[in-house]
Amino acid sequence: MASGTEDWFNAALVLYTEQRTQLRHHELQRTAVTTFAMALTAGVATVGVNTSWAPHVLPITVLQMYLSGFALLMCEKLYERSRLHRRRSVALIEQMSKAAPPPRDVGENFSVLWSSLDLAQQHAYGVLSKQGLHSFWLFIHLVSVVFGFVMSAMVVHTTWGRRGLALLLAGAAPLVAVLVFYLWRPTPTKGR
Repeated sequence: MASGTEDWFNAALVLYTEQRTQLRHHELQRTAVTTFAMALTAGVATVGVNTSWAPHVLPITVLQMYLSGFALLMCEKLYERSRLHRRRSVALIEQMSKAAPPPRDVGENFSVLWSSLDLAQQHAYGVLSKQGLHSFWLFIHLVSVVFGFVMSAMVVHTTWGRRGLALLLAGAAPLVAVLVFYLWRPTPTKGR
């Protein structure tokens, strides 16, 4: 390689390494947020059960519901950042391959190997291999939000009856509106 190409290649390799490091960082943050949200949900459920859903539990059940909603949005944002860093790293690899392509037989061997491994994975796991892991992360957070709402409803119903449930629904409406606004993505149409 010429000196200019080699310098560019080394710079691109450093950028690639940085993008992969950032991707791992965002995935670790997503794991930490999920762990916190699930621990909070378990703790609030324990307090609620141990106090027979007494009125003083309501603030923490509502807090848990809103923090779980925040964790869901945070998980979505971290996923978006991970995808950005992944796309950047893939683009850098493509550019490095153009600058210093691997020997022809090596590139073809990797391509064939990856394709055969992907097919074997799809055959072994079927539909599950096509399901994105991200949807499972979002689902667990959504369950936590719903669980927080149900716990809050139990406290309100125990204390104030049906009148209180109407107030709880009104209090949960902003959370639902925010979640729908941030999570609803229209499907992009091709050609636009």
